[in-house]
Amino acid sequence: MWRIDLGVNIRAGAHYTQFMVYDLDSDGRAEVACRTAPGTVDGMGRYVLMAGDDPNADYRNSSGYILTGPEYLTVFSGRTGGAMVTTAFQPQGEMSLTGG
Repeated sequence: MWRIDLGVNIRAGAHYTQFMVYDLDSDGRAEVACRTAPGTVDGMGRYVLMAGDDPNADYRNSSGYILTGPEYLTVFSGRTGGAMVTTAFQPQGEMSLTGG
Protein backbone atom coordinates (compact mmCIF):
# COMPACT_ATOMS: atom_id res chain seq x y z
CA MET A 1 0.00 0.00 0.00
CA TRP A 2 2.50 2.67 1.21
CA ARG A 3 5.39 3.06 3.64
CA ILE A 4 6.52 5.93 5.89
CA ASP A 5 10.27 6.03 6.55
CA LEU A 6 10.77 7.84 9.88
CA GLY A 7 14.49 8.32 9.12
CA VAL A 8 17.54 8.37 11.39
CA ASN A 9 16.27 11.15 13.69
CA ILE A 10 13.39 9.14 15.19
CA ARG A 11 14.53 6.35 17.49
CA ALA A 12 13.20 2.94 16.46
CA GLY A 13 11.20 0.79 18.85
CA ALA A 14 7.62 0.22 19.91
CA HIS A 15 7.89 2.38 23.03
CA TYR A 16 9.58 5.25 21.15
CA THR A 17 7.42 5.48 18.04
CA GLN A 18 3.80 5.51 19.14
CA PHE A 19 1.22 6.31 16.51
CA MET A 20 -2.51 6.91 16.36
CA VAL A 21 -4.88 5.73 13.63
CA TYR A 22 -8.26 7.47 13.59
CA ASP A 23 -10.61 9.27 11.21
CA LEU A 24 -9.55 12.74 12.34
CA ASP A 25 -11.30 14.69 9.59
CA SER A 26 -14.55 12.62 9.54
CA ASP A 27 -14.22 11.70 5.85
CA GLY A 28 -14.77 7.99 6.47
CA ARG A 29 -11.06 7.11 6.12
CA ALA A 30 -8.54 6.86 8.94
CA GLU A 31 -5.45 9.04 9.14
CA VAL A 32 -2.17 8.15 10.86
CA ALA A 33 -0.54 10.58 13.32
CA CYS A 34 2.97 10.14 14.71
CA ARG A 35 6.14 11.94 15.72
CA THR A 36 8.48 12.75 12.83
CA ALA A 37 11.73 14.67 12.30
CA PRO A 38 14.02 15.89 9.52
CA GLY A 39 14.74 12.87 7.33
CA THR A 40 11.21 11.42 7.51
CA VAL A 41 9.84 10.45 4.08
CA ASP A 42 6.07 10.15 3.62
CA GLY A 43 4.18 7.53 1.63
CA MET A 44 4.41 9.68 -1.49
CA GLY A 45 8.22 9.81 -1.34
CA ARG A 46 8.39 13.42 -0.09
CA TYR A 47 10.41 14.70 2.87
CA VAL A 48 8.41 15.84 5.90
CA LEU A 49 10.03 19.16 6.86
CA MET A 50 9.38 22.44 8.57
CA ALA A 51 10.84 25.62 7.04
CA GLY A 52 14.60 25.91 7.39
CA ASP A 53 15.22 22.26 8.40
CA ASP A 54 17.68 19.99 6.54
CA PRO A 55 16.33 16.64 5.29
CA ASN A 56 19.86 15.18 5.45
CA ALA A 57 20.63 16.30 9.03
CA ASP A 58 21.71 13.55 11.42
CA TYR A 59 21.14 14.40 15.09
CA ARG A 60 22.47 11.10 16.52
CA ASN A 61 25.33 11.38 19.00
CA SER A 62 28.34 9.04 19.07
CA SER A 63 26.30 6.47 21.03
CA GLY A 64 23.44 6.57 18.50
CA TYR A 65 20.99 8.50 20.66
CA ILE A 66 19.00 11.49 19.40
CA LEU A 67 19.16 14.17 22.10
CA THR A 68 18.91 17.33 20.00
CA GLY A 69 17.23 18.52 16.84
CA PRO A 70 13.67 19.39 15.88
CA GLU A 71 10.75 16.99 16.17
CA TYR A 72 7.34 17.28 14.57
CA LEU A 73 3.86 15.83 14.88
CA THR A 74 2.60 14.82 11.43
CA VAL A 75 -0.79 13.56 10.25
CA PHE A 76 -0.62 11.28 7.19
CA SER A 77 -3.40 10.29 4.79
CA GLY A 78 -4.45 6.71 5.39
CA ARG A 79 -5.21 6.33 1.70
CA THR A 80 -1.93 7.63 0.22
CA GLY A 81 0.52 7.89 3.13
CA GLY A 82 1.15 11.51 2.12
CA ALA A 83 1.76 14.07 4.85
CA MET A 84 -1.36 16.19 5.34
CA VAL A 85 -0.17 18.55 8.10
CA THR A 86 2.96 18.92 10.23
CA THR A 87 3.58 21.03 13.32
CA ALA A 88 6.43 21.44 15.81
CA PHE A 89 6.33 18.77 18.56
CA GLN A 90 7.05 20.35 21.95
CA PRO A 91 5.46 18.42 24.82
CA GLN A 92 4.58 20.52 27.88
CA GLY A 93 6.58 19.80 31.00
CA GLU A 94 9.42 18.25 28.99
CA MET A 95 12.41 17.42 31.18
CA SER A 96 15.75 18.97 30.45
CA LEU A 97 18.37 16.38 29.51
CA THR A 98 21.00 18.48 31.29
CA GLY A 99 19.13 18.56 34.60
CA GLY A 100 18.46 22.30 34.36
